[in-house]
Amino acid sequence: MFSLLAPLDRVRRDPAERGVPLAMGLHVSFRKRAADLLAPVDGVHWKQLHAGRWMATDHT
Repeated sequence: MFSLLAPLDRVRRDPAERGVPLAMGLHVSFRKRAADLLAPVDGVHWKQLHAGRWMATDHT
């Protein structure tokens, strides 16, 4: 579901088209739970980023 890299309304449409309608609140809860689970990893990434001497971006 998260691999679709699309706004929640489009992510919600995909299972609904397959006969599995899911409430928007469920999708929001999934995103929040995923963010909570990944927060420690994200914290390490930010520490590594801030510890560096420079930062690169691809403007996306």
